[in-house]
Amino acid sequence: MTTGSYISLENNKDARLSKRQEECLLLLMKGYPAKRVAYELGLSSRTVEQYMSSIKEKLGAANIPHAVAIYLRENAL
Repeated sequence: MTTGSYISLENNKDARLSKRQEECLLLLMKGYPAKRVAYELGLSSRTVEQYMSSIKEKLGAANIPHAVAIYLRENAL
């Protein structure tokens, strides 16, 4: 059972994404729109929007593509 990911940020701080936040981010990386992510995970679209906002805040990203870049850099997928 995965509990999410720790991500080392450039400012020497760590951020932790929850399992659900990571699942949302991975589907967004596949190009799924937020409504499709919500459908795939059985969530409301508002919940996915809140996850996206939280992901950006935790990673210090300006937008979701920036958050994806940070995630990929730190997880070397």
